[in-house]
Amino acid sequence: MDTKTVGAGIALIALMMSSTLAVEIPPAIKMFAWQTSDRPFTGLSYSITVPARPTSSGSSAVEMYAGLVTYDNKTALRTILAYGCYVNLTEGCHKENGSYRDGYIAYLSIINLETKNRFNLPSGGVEVSVGDILTYEILAVAPCTGELKNAWMLTASNATGSYSVKFCDSNPWINGRSFTSAYSGILELHSVDICAELPVDNAVMKNIRVRKNGEWIYGSWVSQLFPDSIDCSYGHEFNGNDVRMTWMP
Repeated sequence: MDTKTVGAGIALIALMMSSTLAVEIPPAIKMFAWQTSDRPFTGLSYSITVPARPTSSGSSAVEMYAGLVTYDNKTALRTILAYGCYVNLTEGCHKENGSYRDGYIAYLSIINLETKNRFNLPSGGVEVSVGDILTYEILAVAPCTGELKNAWMLTASNATGSYSVKFCDSNPWINGRSFTSAYSGILELHSVDICAELPVDNAVMKNIRVRKNGEWIYGSWVSQLFPDSIDCSYGHEFNGNDVRMTWMP
């Protein structure tokens, strides 16, 4: 397993798309499911099969993700599957040389929801293929060396390997904050003008769980939709322990 540890002292300038009800929702986000808790969440996990590619692409990009947000809506941890995106250490989904990429990547991110700065790992993401089964996990783990409060480990894995990043509590974006909101089934679009620029298959976050009070549980999700002029019939289906993101490509 390839693991990177990130502590204090990061100063980043980048773009961020927020996904909490307490802050402005940017037009790029078309839907998410959420739940809150009076007890902090200490983990989130799920698997997702990389869906078939869009039938029309080249000028658009799609991101699907889940994560946790702090009680004060200042920091988000995200696990992301993206089609068409270029990313680097401090910049999220964007074009390079005037166009988006042709393919899927997986990456992990911490985002400052106030300053709109972000930190993506690995820089550039990990290329994944249609049909790959990805497993994502966010987990509170033992403190980093010399610290008293827990660190946060984000992991993405498939059949061929895994990548992890550990954010220490000394990271100023964490700094003792607890995470009391969980989000799943988030669909974020970039320059999508027609429904054919969405993946052919709907995406399903399977066996999605949250952790609190020392136990993994299946929470109750609430769907939030943001329809626009492009009517692709966005929606969520909650089937047992799965969250399906639906659309009409």
